[in-house]
Amino acid sequence: MNIAHAFSISYHPQTNGQVERFNATFASQIAKYCDPDRADWDVYLPSIVYAYNTSVHSTTKFTPYQLAFGRCPKSPFDSVSPTITLPPAHAFYPYLQRTRHLLTVQARENILKSQSRWKQRYNENRRNPFYRLDDLVYVQVCAGRAKLDARWLGPCTVIQLSGQQNYLVRDNLTGRTDWYHVSQLHPVVERHSY
Repeated sequence: MNIAHAFSISYHPQTNGQVERFNATFASQIAKYCDPDRADWDVYLPSIVYAYNTSVHSTTKFTPYQLAFGRCPKSPFDSVSPTITLPPAHAFYPYLQRTRHLLTVQARENILKSQSRWKQRYNENRRNPFYRLDDLVYVQVCAGRAKLDARWLGPCTVIQLSGQQNYLVRDNLTGRTDWYHVSQLHPVVERHSY
Protein backbone atom coordinates (compact mmCIF):
# COMPACT_ATOMS: atom_id res chain seq x y z
CA MET A 1 0.00 0.00 0.00
CA ASN A 2 3.08 2.26 0.13
CA ILE A 3 2.23 3.85 3.50
CA ALA A 4 4.95 5.49 5.57
CA HIS A 5 4.22 6.06 9.26
CA ALA A 6 5.43 9.49 10.35
CA PHE A 7 5.77 10.70 13.93
CA SER A 8 5.05 14.26 14.96
CA ILE A 9 6.59 16.37 17.68
CA SER A 10 4.38 17.00 20.74
CA TYR A 11 2.58 20.36 20.81
CA HIS A 12 3.75 21.20 17.30
CA PRO A 13 0.63 20.69 15.13
CA GLN A 14 2.36 22.17 12.07
CA THR A 15 3.99 18.76 11.62
CA ASN A 16 0.59 17.37 10.61
CA GLY A 17 -0.18 20.42 8.49
CA GLN A 18 -2.76 19.00 6.12
CA VAL A 19 -4.72 17.13 8.78
CA GLU A 20 -4.57 20.02 11.25
CA ARG A 21 -5.67 22.49 8.57
CA PHE A 22 -8.67 20.30 7.73
CA ASN A 23 -9.55 19.90 11.43
CA ALA A 24 -9.40 23.67 11.98
CA THR A 25 -11.63 24.36 8.96
CA PHE A 26 -14.09 21.63 9.86
CA ALA A 27 -14.28 22.57 13.56
CA SER A 28 -14.91 26.24 12.77
CA GLN A 29 -17.72 25.30 10.38
CA ILE A 30 -19.37 23.03 12.95
CA ALA A 31 -19.05 25.74 15.62
CA LYS A 32 -20.94 28.23 13.43
CA TYR A 33 -24.03 26.04 13.26
CA CYS A 34 -24.14 24.52 16.75
CA ASP A 35 -26.62 25.63 19.36
CA PRO A 36 -25.15 27.09 22.58
CA ASP A 37 -25.29 23.66 24.29
CA ARG A 38 -23.37 22.05 21.41
CA ALA A 39 -25.83 19.18 21.44
CA ASP A 40 -26.92 19.25 17.80
CA TRP A 41 -23.61 19.43 15.91
CA ASP A 42 -24.15 16.05 14.24
CA VAL A 43 -27.31 17.30 12.51
CA TYR A 44 -25.21 19.67 10.40
CA LEU A 45 -22.48 17.22 9.39
CA PRO A 46 -23.91 16.24 5.96
CA SER A 47 -24.30 19.89 4.93
CA ILE A 48 -20.84 20.84 6.18
CA VAL A 49 -19.21 17.87 4.44
CA TYR A 50 -21.05 18.72 1.20
CA ALA A 51 -19.94 22.37 1.43
CA TYR A 52 -16.33 21.35 2.08
CA ASN A 53 -16.22 18.79 -0.74
CA THR A 54 -17.79 21.14 -3.29
CA SER A 55 -15.74 24.26 -2.48
CA VAL A 56 -12.70 25.14 -4.56
CA HIS A 57 -9.61 24.91 -2.35
CA SER A 58 -7.11 27.72 -2.67
CA THR A 59 -4.14 25.36 -2.72
CA THR A 60 -5.27 22.79 -5.30
CA LYS A 61 -7.58 25.13 -7.27
CA PHE A 62 -10.05 22.23 -7.46
CA THR A 63 -12.83 20.84 -5.30
CA PRO A 64 -12.15 17.58 -3.45
CA TYR A 65 -15.16 16.16 -5.34
CA GLN A 66 -13.52 16.94 -8.70
CA LEU A 67 -10.29 15.24 -7.66
CA ALA A 68 -12.11 12.15 -6.40
CA PHE A 69 -14.66 11.70 -9.19
CA GLY A 70 -13.13 13.48 -12.18
CA ARG A 71 -16.06 15.84 -12.74
CA CYS A 72 -17.73 18.86 -11.20
CA PRO A 73 -20.29 18.09 -8.50
CA LYS A 74 -23.98 18.49 -9.18
CA SER A 75 -25.63 21.21 -7.15
CA PRO A 76 -29.28 21.28 -6.10
CA PHE A 77 -29.43 24.60 -7.98
CA ASP A 78 -28.15 23.24 -11.31
CA SER A 79 -30.70 23.24 -14.09
CA VAL A 80 -31.66 19.77 -15.20
CA SER A 81 -31.70 19.03 -18.91
CA PRO A 82 -34.82 17.23 -20.12
CA THR A 83 -32.65 14.74 -22.01
CA ILE A 84 -29.73 12.91 -20.51
CA THR A 85 -26.96 11.64 -22.76
CA LEU A 86 -24.58 9.05 -21.42
CA PRO A 87 -21.32 8.05 -23.06
CA PRO A 88 -20.92 4.41 -24.10
CA ALA A 89 -20.03 2.26 -21.10
CA HIS A 90 -16.75 1.04 -22.63
CA ALA A 91 -15.56 4.63 -23.25
CA PHE A 92 -16.44 6.11 -19.88
CA TYR A 93 -13.86 4.39 -17.68
CA PRO A 94 -10.81 5.33 -19.84
CA TYR A 95 -12.17 8.90 -20.02
CA LEU A 96 -12.57 8.99 -16.24
CA GLN A 97 -9.04 7.65 -15.67
CA ARG A 98 -7.53 10.18 -18.07
CA THR A 99 -9.49 13.07 -16.55
CA ARG A 100 -8.58 12.13 -12.97
CA HIS A 101 -4.93 11.77 -13.96
CA LEU A 102 -4.89 15.24 -15.54
CA LEU A 103 -6.66 16.76 -12.53
CA THR A 104 -4.26 15.07 -10.12
CA VAL A 105 -1.19 16.26 -12.04
CA GLN A 106 -2.53 19.83 -12.17
CA ALA A 107 -3.52 19.77 -8.48
CA ARG A 108 -0.05 18.50 -7.53
CA GLU A 109 1.56 21.36 -9.51
CA ASN A 110 -0.77 23.86 -7.81
CA ILE A 111 0.10 22.43 -4.38
CA LEU A 112 3.84 22.69 -5.07
CA LYS A 113 3.47 26.31 -6.23
CA SER A 114 1.42 27.16 -3.16
CA GLN A 115 3.90 25.44 -0.82
CA SER A 116 6.76 27.32 -2.44
CA ARG A 117 4.97 30.67 -1.97
CA TRP A 118 4.19 29.92 1.68
CA LYS A 119 7.72 28.69 2.36
CA GLN A 120 9.19 31.84 0.84
CA ARG A 121 6.82 34.06 2.83
CA TYR A 122 7.58 32.18 6.08
CA ASN A 123 11.35 32.22 5.56
CA GLU A 124 11.63 35.91 4.61
CA ASN A 125 12.47 37.05 8.13
CA ARG A 126 13.02 33.72 9.87
CA ARG A 127 16.36 32.26 10.81
CA ASN A 128 16.13 29.00 12.73
CA PRO A 129 18.90 28.63 15.28
CA PHE A 130 21.05 25.54 14.99
CA TYR A 131 21.93 23.65 18.15
CA ARG A 132 24.81 21.23 18.62
CA LEU A 133 25.11 18.25 20.94
CA ASP A 134 25.50 19.29 24.59
CA ASP A 135 24.18 22.82 23.95
CA LEU A 136 22.08 24.21 26.79
CA VAL A 137 18.55 25.30 25.87
CA TYR A 138 15.27 26.30 27.46
CA VAL A 139 12.19 24.30 26.42
CA GLN A 140 8.81 25.96 25.89
CA VAL A 141 6.17 24.71 28.36
CA CYS A 142 2.97 23.96 26.44
CA ALA A 143 0.86 21.58 28.53
CA GLY A 144 -0.59 22.12 31.97
CA ARG A 145 0.73 25.64 32.35
CA ALA A 146 -1.29 28.11 34.41
CA LYS A 147 -1.28 31.78 33.47
CA LEU A 148 1.44 32.77 35.94
CA ASP A 149 3.63 29.67 35.57
CA ALA A 150 6.99 29.85 33.84
CA ARG A 151 6.83 29.69 30.06
CA TRP A 152 10.23 28.04 29.71
CA LEU A 153 11.76 25.01 31.42
CA GLY A 154 15.45 24.46 31.83
CA PRO A 155 18.25 24.61 31.32
CA CYS A 156 18.15 21.37 29.34
CA THR A 157 20.79 19.65 27.23
CA VAL A 158 20.57 18.74 23.54
CA ILE A 159 21.48 15.05 23.29
CA GLN A 160 20.44 14.10 19.74
CA LEU A 161 19.59 15.80 16.43
CA SER A 162 17.11 14.68 13.79
CA GLY A 163 17.57 16.83 10.72
CA GLN A 164 17.90 20.55 11.38
CA GLN A 165 14.58 21.10 13.12
CA ASN A 166 14.00 18.31 15.68
CA TYR A 167 16.06 17.81 18.81
CA LEU A 168 16.07 15.23 21.59
CA VAL A 169 16.51 17.20 24.81
CA ARG A 170 17.21 16.00 28.37
CA ASP A 171 15.88 17.94 31.35
CA ASN A 172 18.92 18.44 33.58
CA LEU A 173 16.84 18.31 36.79
CA THR A 174 14.69 15.24 36.15
CA GLY A 175 16.68 13.40 33.48
CA ARG A 176 13.50 13.12 31.37
CA THR A 177 14.02 13.23 27.58
CA ASP A 178 11.66 14.29 24.80
CA TRP A 179 11.73 15.49 21.20
CA TYR A 180 11.17 19.18 20.47
CA HIS A 181 10.90 21.28 17.34
CA VAL A 182 13.44 24.09 17.01
CA SER A 183 10.64 26.65 17.47
CA GLN A 184 10.07 25.26 20.98
CA LEU A 185 13.68 25.83 22.05
CA HIS A 186 15.55 28.93 23.18
CA PRO A 187 19.32 29.10 23.69
CA VAL A 188 20.70 29.57 27.19
CA VAL A 189 22.77 32.75 27.28
CA GLU A 190 25.41 32.64 29.96
CA ARG A 191 25.73 35.77 32.03
CA HIS A 192 29.16 36.94 32.97
CA SER A 193 29.69 38.45 36.39
CA TYR A 194 32.08 41.38 36.48
